[in-house]
Amino acid sequence: MADNPPPTDDTAPKANETPVSKSSGVQTAVLAGLFGLMTATAGYYFGSSLETKKQRMQIQLSAYADFLKAQASWQRANTPKTGQDDPAKTDASLKIRDAAFRMVVFSPAPVVKAFAAFTALTTQEECYIPKAELDIYQRMRGEAISENIEDHEVAMALFACKLKQSP
Repeated sequence: MADNPPPTDDTAPKANETPVSKSSGVQTAVLAGLFGLMTATAGYYFGSSLETKKQRMQIQLSAYADFLKAQASWQRANTPKTGQDDPAKTDASLKIRDAAFRMVVFSPAPVVKAFAAFTALTTQEECYIPKAELDIYQRMRGEAISENIEDHEVAMALFACKLKQSP
């Protein structure tokens, strides 16, 4: 009977183990809950902020588009009339002007530069456009896309004319 070892306590830490208390599981659960709560709060805050920015951008772009369409219509209305204006030609011209305004505001700089160069092939007319008007287009463009274009490129693309140097 001497060969039987004495009973051991299985809950006692061994020499190479660290003791684990029952409260460490509770601490882990509490920390996980706090982290989840912080993550949910941050997601809600940033999600609603992004949604607000998205809605504002849609309203802003819609307003820009309406302005640009009206500007194109106004320009078309102020062009000299010939005796027999073709309604299809007038409609096409208005659509081209509308597209030109949108391209200038929303397209990458190489597209606008190419469009201005193409337009320059068909016109030699000079024009004076107030700096304040050009600034409107440049500021809209600055909010929509961060690539710069020159005022003379804006004038050529939008108004099909070479911008006169202001005195």
